[in-house]
Amino acid sequence: PAVCWLGVPLILDGRVVGAIVVQSYASTVQYTLRDQELLVFVSFHIATALQRRRTHDSLKIAHDDLELHVEELRRTQADLLETEKMASLGRLVAGVAHEVNTPLGVALTAVSFLRDQTRALRGALTARGVEVDTAALETASAMVESNLVRAARLVRNFKQVAVDQSTIHFRSVAVREYLDASLQSLHPTLRKTGHAVTVDCGPEVQMTSRPDALHQIIVNLVMNSVMHAWPAGKPGSIRVGVTREDDRLHLCYEDDGEGMEAPVAAQMFEPFFTTKREHGGTGLGMHIVYNLVTQALAGRITCATAPGEGVRFDIVFPMVHPHYATADRPSPPLEPAQEPASAVAPATTGSAQPDAPMR
Repeated sequence: PAVCWLGVPLILDGRVVGAIVVQSYASTVQYTLRDQELLVFVSFHIATALQRRRTHDSLKIAHDDLELHVEELRRTQADLLETEKMASLGRLVAGVAHEVNTPLGVALTAVSFLRDQTRALRGALTARGVEVDTAALETASAMVESNLVRAARLVRNFKQVAVDQSTIHFRSVAVREYLDASLQSLHPTLRKTGHAVTVDCGPEVQMTSRPDALHQIIVNLVMNSVMHAWPAGKPGSIRVGVTREDDRLHLCYEDDGEGMEAPVAAQMFEPFFTTKREHGGTGLGMHIVYNLVTQALAGRITCATAPGEGVRFDIVFPMVHPHYATADRPSPPLEPAQEPASAVAPATTGSAQPDAPMR
C-alpha cells in the first residue's frame, strides 16, 4: 500500500477537468512542499498544452466551416452572375420581340386578306366567263403567309424568353398529380415516338409556387429529349424524379440518349444556340427553361452529360416560393395543359413542342 501521495488538479477555463496524482510505496520516499510546487508547475503546463490542443481543434473546425461557406459563397456568386447574364439577354430578346410583334401581326392579317380577295376575284371573273390564271398569285400569297406564320411563332417563343413577373400565379399543388397531367398533354407525341416516361414522386410532395412554370419546364425538357436525344425511330427512356430536401424540392430529369459534348453543353442555356437550325430549331427552348427555373421558381438548374451517357438535369427550388407571403391574393387555378394564346399567330400551335438548343 501507498505510504504517501500527492495530487494537484488540472484546471481549464476555471473548470477542473482532471488531476495528477503521484504515490509513494516506500517509507523512505516522503513528498515535501518542494515536490508539491513541482507537481503544480507540471500540472499548469499540461493544462496549458491541453488548452492549446482544444483551441487548435476548434480553429481547425472553424477553418473547415469557413472554407465551406466561402465555397458556397463562390457558387452563389457564380449563379448570380449567370442568372443576371441570362436575364439581361432575355430582356433584350423580349424587347425586340415586342417591337416586331405589331408590324408582324398587321402583315399576317394583310396577306390573309389579300389571299381571300384573290380567290374572290377569280371566282367573280370565272362567273362572267373570263378565264384568269391566278395560281401564281395565290402560290406567292401562300408562301408569304407561311413564312409570316413561322416568324410569328418565333416571336411568340422570343416573348417567352423573359419570364413575365407581372402575372404571378402562386398556388399549392400536389407535384405528382401535376406532373402526370403535364405528361398526359404530351401523350400523342410520346406514343408516336415510342419513348417511355417514368415518374418517381410521392403523392405527399407539395409545392406552393408557380405550377404553370413547372409545367412548361417539363414540356420543354421532354420535347428537347424527343428532338435531340435519340436517332430517328429509336425508342428511349425518360425519368422524372422529385424528392424533398428540407424546405426545397429536388427535381431530377434524366434521359438515356446520346448525350452532349462539353462545348455544346456549355452553351446549352444561351439563347439562339441550337444544333438543329437546319431543321427549324430556334435555340430558345432550354433558355426558356433556365429563366423559368431561376426566375419563376427562384431555383437553380445544373446539367451533367457526356457523349453516349444521356443527360441529367438537377433542378432545386423552394417548396414555398419566397414571394408567396407578399402576394396580394392567390390566383385562380391554372390547368396544367393550358398555355397562353398567341396574339400574333392564332393559326400556330402552342408551345408544347419548343425548339430546344441541345446537342
